[in-house]
Amino acid sequence: MAISIIQRYLSAPHKNYEEGRVLFERYSDNKVLIALFRSGNSSYHCSRLYVELAKLKEQDPVLVPEKLKVEKPIIPTLESFDRPSKAIIKDDFHSLPDRIKDVYRRKNMHYSRHLQLFIEIGMTDDKDARLEMALTMLSDKEEVNACWAVIDAYKETGQILLEETKTLQEEVNELSLDQLIALIKNIPPNISKDKGKLKTMPDGHRKAKVLLRYERNKIKLDLVKVRLEAMNNG
Repeated sequence: MAISIIQRYLSAPHKNYEEGRVLFERYSDNKVLIALFRSGNSSYHCSRLYVELAKLKEQDPVLVPEKLKVEKPIIPTLESFDRPSKAIIKDDFHSLPDRIKDVYRRKNMHYSRHLQLFIEIGMTDDKDARLEMALTMLSDKEEVNACWAVIDAYKETGQILLEETKTLQEEVNELSLDQLIALIKNIPPNISKDKGKLKTMPDGHRKAKVLLRYERNKIKLDLVKVRLEAMNNG
């Protein structure tokens, strides 16, 4: 499996660097190269990545599965995406308060992990792992939106407004039986309505908001079903 998917990537006429990088991380435990490939996407990074992927592909196919028995976490830690923020001239980054700089840093970390999982989920067959990835992706997307709200508020008012966001899993865990039953009835129509809107809406901020709500409701419906099933079995 590892060899065939790497071969397919290397044989493609047009290669997405981020997909190759994620592919390397999935099948290699070389921390130095993983850090290197996360540091940029220059022509040097691309060339080196292709060379290292080719080396992985040429490994003894009997040994590759043994190497992959090393357990890797399904969800990368947020800290693993912590890289120094680049100065943004138009925002006068260096003059910003430390708390706002930290918001920028957290925004970038959540955004980077969201992109990583977006690629990873397409390589994952396990249903439970895919659900865990989807939940984290949704959480990361909401965290990015929350960080932008804090940044925008600071630019407009000079005030620093920081709020803790509640995860979707926590929201569902706090619902009563009556609320869960109501959601089972109410969420599907909302999903269908947003699905129809997405087919006709032009790209832009409004469509992005509908897409986020659509994805959130689909995952929420799955979590509600799991919770109801657990309550029935209990």
